[in-house]
Amino acid sequence: MRFRLLLGLTFTLGWCAKASACSCYLWEGGNVSDLYTDKANVSLWVLPTKGVMKEREADWEKFYISYELRVLESFGQIQDKRISAISSIQDGASCGVQLDLGNPHFLTMSRASDGAYGISSCHPQLPYNLVKTYLETGVDAYVPGIHECRDDNDEIKKIEACSVWASSEYSGKYGGEDTIKYIEQLRNEPKKKRPWWQFKKD
Repeated sequence: MRFRLLLGLTFTLGWCAKASACSCYLWEGGNVSDLYTDKANVSLWVLPTKGVMKEREADWEKFYISYELRVLESFGQIQDKRISAISSIQDGASCGVQLDLGNPHFLTMSRASDGAYGISSCHPQLPYNLVKTYLETGVDAYVPGIHECRDDNDEIKKIEACSVWASSEYSGKYGGEDTIKYIEQLRNEPKKKRPWWQFKKD
């Protein structure tokens, strides 16, 4: 694997370390497939339906968030339609991620040997189109390190090797037109009727 990730305070029992601020290594360059070596990571379209703060017996990372996720698209990586994933609390020091309940997200998550999933802001957001192409077709692509492609003004350099980053949403909403597609798909789903006893009486 040609990239390294340094997780500050991250998300699972074996992946946490004490730190004063979230610190991650940026993508150092490599093929998209490197992100999925040994199936340690998965990238999925999910719909967060519930998030609960939980507490555990620990001096570090005493509190964390457990999310319930509906899988919208797995690209054949998993069979489950619903999964749970945990994240540190988003407080600037923990590398935690806060998800918008009811809105679709394209997430790269760590998968532990016991099948548990973890979410962290340290997961690299590679250019979405290249990731989607790899997951759908297996066609791989090289992605240079983001630090190599930024100039002194934090802009993407106008050279061919860095063109893959030029249209990439490196922060904020990720997934481009597919985000809109899944929003529309969810809006058009038939609404489930509630049993009569769930309606409030006037």
